[in-house]
Amino acid sequence: MDALIIENAIAYIEELFRANADGHDAAHSLRVYKNALRIARAYPECDEQAVALSALLHDADDHKLFSTENNANARRFLASQGLDEGGIERICAIINGVSFSKNRGKRPETLEGMIVQDADRLDALGAVGIARTFAYGGKHGRSLEASLEHFYDKLLLLKDEMNTAEAARLAKERHDYLLGFIERFKEETGAEENEVRVRFYDEVPENLLKFAVIIARSGGKWVFCRHRERETFEVPGGHREEGERTADTARRELYEETGAVKFSLTPVCFYSVTMPDKFDGRETFGALFYAEIEEFESELHSEIERVFLFDELPEIKAWTYPLIQPKLIEEAKRRGIC
Repeated sequence: MDALIIENAIAYIEELFRANADGHDAAHSLRVYKNALRIARAYPECDEQAVALSALLHDADDHKLFSTENNANARRFLASQGLDEGGIERICAIINGVSFSKNRGKRPETLEGMIVQDADRLDALGAVGIARTFAYGGKHGRSLEASLEHFYDKLLLLKDEMNTAEAARLAKERHDYLLGFIERFKEETGAEENEVRVRFYDEVPENLLKFAVIIARSGGKWVFCRHRERETFEVPGGHREEGERTADTARRELYEETGAVKFSLTPVCFYSVTMPDKFDGRETFGALFYAEIEEFESELHSEIERVFLFDELPEIKAWTYPLIQPKLIEEAKRRGIC
């Protein structure tokens, strides 16, 4: 391994992330680098330099931090160090396999890719993972409770998604630490066991889907409905009928609840809700969509009393489902849909 290139890479990321302190900073990249080398020691056949450089540069073009394309920052640095095109492409391929959201359920094709993906995910576990979650949540205005939901959305899933046996061994201890923290957090905050839990998935069997919810905008404004029997606001959505595809459910509900007759519809993801006092406490699944509405009918034909167009999202206390629907919109925003 070329020590000078590694030293230069460390200096490069320290400068690149100098102004960042939300958990995706130079310290994170250095921990991933150290994790990767620790895992790599169990696999002497791996290309240690490719592992080291990929780990150090894995966030150099993170879409949450930079507006670069095609790994521009990583490529620029690697070219400055004299790596040939083949070496640069190999490292960029490893980097592109790291992101959890973009590679959920995907196993890297190379040993080096597996090691770096595992190293990054290890840094989302244990005490460091807890600290990073709350640092990121605080920067983005999330409450402690909202940040804790990220444990269920991602962190607690990581143990079973490690690629290498060495990483799986390390992940088990850190996973157990998370569980202990959650228990203590709930004890200290008095959180009730009957909390509402919302999770998100990229795939769910069609037969499990019971609902379709549609986040909608029109002319740059948020589209909300108000039921005849309620004073609160909600996004369009409803139950899936027998034999109905969820996309058809979404189109039907959007028309019935808003009068939309001309619109585009985009799938976002699947979600689930677990509520102890509903559906016998079972996890219940739905499909989430995003719609851009161009034209409404002048009259509604449903239990909805009125449609509202808002420049800003309503205050949480004004929502019909304040523990569920705001999280759906937050997830759609996180995925860059709206």
